[in-house]
Amino acid sequence: MSRKRLPNSVKEQQGTLRPCRTSKTAPAKKVATVTTPPETLPNAAHQLWYVIVSTLAASGQYSPLFNSLIEAFCIEKLKYDMATKEIKTASDMTDFTNDGKTLIISPYIRVQNDCLKNMLDISKRFGFDLLSMEAIGINGEKDKDPLNDEL
Repeated sequence: MSRKRLPNSVKEQQGTLRPCRTSKTAPAKKVATVTTPPETLPNAAHQLWYVIVSTLAASGQYSPLFNSLIEAFCIEKLKYDMATKEIKTASDMTDFTNDGKTLIISPYIRVQNDCLKNMLDISKRFGFDLLSMEAIGINGEKDKDPLNDEL
């Protein structure tokens, strides 16, 4: 039976923390200030940057090492939103050539699908989905059912 790993803060309080077994890349404590977005990030994606970084910082999962991945996620989301806007404004998503047989699909559909795939791949690293949250321990403190303790 495998047990979940205790957080370093709990081990430190219990006196069982071994420095040789702690991660050097994991954030040691919650970050009080949110880092500013990189200069290369378009202004339209700044709000998403602040939401992601502040959420990760509040949960103790933020590290400045993640900045490039967070920036990549924000850019993919920006491209996804632009493609979605183009799809909404287009009157027809498909078109036929002069022979009436060849179907031409809007290139924005592919851009939208590629961006969604990239966002999902990046988001798994940060625990933005339920399975990833459990894997990295964000959802570790679930409400316990008192009946389970009795069984």
